[in-house]
Amino acid sequence: MPEKAPAAKNIQEKSQKEDPQQKDDDKLILDDKEAIIRVGGDKKVFTNLLEYFYSTYKSFIEKLKVTIENDLEKAYREVHSIKGASGNISAKLLSKAAQELETAIRDNNKENFTPLINSLDEKLKQVFNIINSFSKSLDKNTEKNNHNIQGKSQGEKLDSETVSILKNFANALEQGDPTTVEDYMDVVFDYLDGIGKRRERSKLEKQIKNFDLFEANNTFNSLNLKFK
Repeated sequence: MPEKAPAAKNIQEKSQKEDPQQKDDDKLILDDKEAIIRVGGDKKVFTNLLEYFYSTYKSFIEKLKVTIENDLEKAYREVHSIKGASGNISAKLLSKAAQELETAIRDNNKENFTPLINSLDEKLKQVFNIINSFSKSLDKNTEKNNHNIQGKSQGEKLDSETVSILKNFANALEQGDPTTVEDYMDVVFDYLDGIGKRRERSKLEKQIKNFDLFEANNTFNSLNLKFK
């Protein structure tokens, strides 16, 4: 299991002595420059995405192996989720591996499940290794971030990172983008719990799990959160 995770420093700040070929290979595994552009140039949001990606998918393969034996529809959704999440952080090889497995599940090509899961596992470990090369302890950072976001009162001025997360989550709901909603929802849910909106948070979570993003958007807007 990876012991480290993203620090605030950009992944692109590598040694100038690094092998150019290795840089190209790493870019296919995780293209930080492209991903940072995707989140509007906000490195803190990118760091948060990496931390969330690790915490969400660190046990993904073990769970998937069980799920794919018992519930293909659920397995398909889970693989689709990691495909979207890996695309959001520009983990191109991982996204491609997930797409190949997603296609095999859709077509019920069971003979390809094991080699494709093994390929997905390999690519996922590569992503974690790249993250670890430029990181501090994930558990420490995640605990600190969760503590900070939970500790904010509703009237307290939000920091730029929290505002960016809430805005991205709101935009994803409005656009009906389930993959991006999933990428941000745990952090948003922690924030809602922290400001005493547990009932609304539970309602929102249920709507998202039922893929009712229209009603989820209405619920989120009804909270009148002051972040825009």
